[in-house]
Amino acid sequence: MELPLLLHFDGLKHNKNWANEDFVPEHIFGYQIFGSTIIDDGKKVYEINEGAYFFSNRNSLAKGTKKFSPTEGYSSICICLSQKFLKTFNLTRLPADGQVPGKDMVIIFPETPLLTNYFQSLTPYINRSEEDFKDLVDAKLTEATLILLKLHPEMRTRLFDFGNPGKIDLKSYMESNFRFNLSVERFSYLTGRSLSSFKKDFEEQFHDTPGKWLIRRRLKEAYTLIKRNVMRPSEVYLKVGFENLSHFSHAFKKVYGVSPSGISKKSA
Repeated sequence: MELPLLLHFDGLKHNKNWANEDFVPEHIFGYQIFGSTIIDDGKKVYEINEGAYFFSNRNSLAKGTKKFSPTEGYSSICICLSQKFLKTFNLTRLPADGQVPGKDMVIIFPETPLLTNYFQSLTPYINRSEEDFKDLVDAKLTEATLILLKLHPEMRTRLFDFGNPGKIDLKSYMESNFRFNLSVERFSYLTGRSLSSFKKDFEEQFHDTPGKWLIRRRLKEAYTLIKRNVMRPSEVYLKVGFENLSHFSHAFKKVYGVSPSGISKKSA
């Protein structure tokens, strides 16, 4: 069973970007202990500051930056409210329907005794093996779900929507979201297609394979940002969806015949 209690702590004293896939597959409920987290979903930027309680919606795209406290570093504690757990939740205990919540990816809650006491109750499990408390996992997840529904009844609409993304306009979606570091399989899922249908539709609309188009489109965006002195090469590769600077630099030079730093020097 996947461990649903996730503690993030780094002792570094500088900002650190996430370099993993820019996708949030499950609902996340968390507390920012030290430092802050900046999340950009391509439509809105959310700043989760020290002491904030937050909820992040599943099936979301996000680029994140961890900002470290000069004295305390960075740490947050989060739990994963997975679809598997929520489907087994006792639905008879749910409150009446509330209003449909907005479409924001992240919701930041004001401090309440319920939230404070709940996250304090998780501290004994930090840095502990799941085997030490696996019998309590469902109880803590159930408590978190009931707290969310108690404070915000409209959360029912988000938590218990188990549908997959529907089929959407492929060209518009890809032009809006190519900067996110996702696999082709993930893009196919988010556009409501099987992998084979995604590849077929993609080649019909873009006259190219998804992999080749994504690299060229990201490089074009990077070239523009560097040329205009908007971002340095050491920053831009994450912004446009590359996993590491080495891969970005190699691909950039292959297409433009010069390294990213060479473009930035010409623009200086």
